Amino acid sequence: MSRPLIAVDICNTIADINRELEKYFNVKTDEKYEVEQATKEWFNENKWVYLVAKPIEWSSEMLNVLAEVYDIVYLTARPESAFNETKKWLKRHGYPDGMLISSTDKAKTYKELGCCLAIDDSPKELENYLAHGCNVIAFRKPYNSQFADRLDWQGICRRYMRRSAVG
Repeated sequence: MSRPLIAVDICNTIADINRELEKYFNVKTDEKYEVEQATKEWFNENKWVYLVAKPIEWSSEMLNVLAEVYDIVYLTARPESAFNETKKWLKRHGYPDGMLISSTDKAKTYKELGCCLAIDDSPKELENYLAHGCNVIAFRKPYNSQFADRLDWQGICRRYMRRSAVG
């Protein structure tokens, strides 16, 4: 019998990419999700940012706890060309093993994979998940305060480990 599958975003959900962008572009990112200067082309040419980002507090520890019950898929908008950097980063910071999938439509990929939960911080992605009837948690950030179900990593772990204990 297979285990339930959780889709986990990477940028700003487990990897603090925005802190690196703040330093590089000398901007503040607390109140908005996107940094205008950090285009897709910029990310393609500056893959180092994926290696130097710090882990979000408690994300590795809590995902390892969740991985005792759930399978993890890292569902990201990062380009596939950054997969080597991403895999190195996940391993170096002790994240649980899991598939790594790049998607331009995470809700569609969630449905195709049969996920039971998605964890993401992006307002655009959260809206898309909800519009498609997906079970999603907004990883708590100042720029996604319009969403009702917002938790930090410890809150996510408490909720979903309790659910798995009761069936």
